[in-house]
Amino acid sequence: MIQLIWKNKKKTPPKRKDFLKKAIKDCQQAINDAWLGLQNTNEPDLIDRYIYEMNAANVRYRFLLKEMQELAAAEEVSDVPSISPTNLETETSLLNRSFR
Repeated sequence: MIQLIWKNKKKTPPKRKDFLKKAIKDCQQAINDAWLGLQNTNEPDLIDRYIYEMNAANVRYRFLLKEMQELAAAEEVSDVPSISPTNLETETSLLNRSFR
């Protein structure tokens, strides 16, 4: 009986919008984690590591925001953050601080 219940429960993949929201949130957390790690280390190799992590998460974050914006344009959803040059400058300000 238990096996029948388990077999009948099929996992449905998340909707694209939900997937993108979660991925964006994960990228924001990765950027914050890398920034905290960068602030708390003096080791040159670790500093490089955290800078690379922040850059990678930032590139992924911008890509996901563009994907979300394209999805919003297709679905005409209004609760998507906009991507303007000022928003990108604000979002990347953490990275700019690490290179100075």
